[in-house]
Amino acid sequence: MTKRPFSRYSDVTDSVESAFQYHVHPEPNSGCWLWVGPIFHKRGGYGCFTMRPANIIQMRAHRLSWEIYRGAIPDGMHVCHKCDNPCCVNPKHLFLGYQSHNMDDKVSKSRQNKGNTHGRRKLNEIDVYAIREDSRPLTDIADEYGISCSTVSSIRNRKTWTHLNQSRAA
Repeated sequence: MTKRPFSRYSDVTDSVESAFQYHVHPEPNSGCWLWVGPIFHKRGGYGCFTMRPANIIQMRAHRLSWEIYRGAIPDGMHVCHKCDNPCCVNPKHLFLGYQSHNMDDKVSKSRQNKGNTHGRRKLNEIDVYAIREDSRPLTDIADEYGISCSTVSSIRNRKTWTHLNQSRAA
């Protein structure tokens, strides 16, 4: 096994790559390299790599894959997935981008939580349809649902909950 040209791990480079590869299983249909080691379940399902002799503590596996096979990650850059599979560590499925690129990619691929799937929502789709049809003053509606008048206005003007683009038909 040849040494990889990144200085962060100096003389333990080969053992870092070997330990990394131990947790990788290629998936033949998608081409993804699936991480079968520890996972950050509360942080999106990304792989987690730790190797104390190399002073690596809980590094995201896809970021380590980038460093092993592509080199250093510039400051402020994210390692993003083309395949949208958080446990994939195939460097061919990874690309560098800023947070804004990552968010634009997420929205363009409809992976953005919205409506009933959003973890911090106060309303559900039935409430939104009811608010759109309610003719009472904004303050009365806001008080009933425990939301602000501006939220009621945004719902009525279809600036939020835009995926519900029609009034309730069913």
